[in-house]
Amino acid sequence: MNVLFLDIDGVLNSQPYNIETEKRLGRRLTREEEINPECINILRDIVKELDLKIVIATSWSTDELKTIFTKYDLTILDRIKGNGGYRGTYIKEWLSEHDNIDNFVIVDDTFMIDYVRFRKSCCANGFLYYRIK
Repeated sequence: MNVLFLDIDGVLNSQPYNIETEKRLGRRLTREEEINPECINILRDIVKELDLKIVIATSWSTDELKTIFTKYDLTILDRIKGNGGYRGTYIKEWLSEHDNIDNFVIVDDTFMIDYVRFRKSCCANGFLYYRIK
């Protein structure tokens, strides 16, 4: 199984996107509106192309993400434990509990020095399209 450990803030959204959208709408955004459709469409394309299973590595609730992801034909396999501290530690723990992982990649806007298979997104721009193969 191929797994993508996914952070949300700074990956599927960005400060400039949220500020611009709030100005355009004239109000604070709902959680769903914080997700940049361009970023989640890129995610969907990569997940489908590489047959990745999504493991959530974020403080966002699983229920709210399932609702949003369903609209984009995305499913969540699992989430890491822990909701604070260094996510890399929780990812290592998750990997140690699952022996059926062939490959994994981490997409996060926080640097994870422990991992070669890490792809950093820019918190100012969100998720950028590139091949993860």
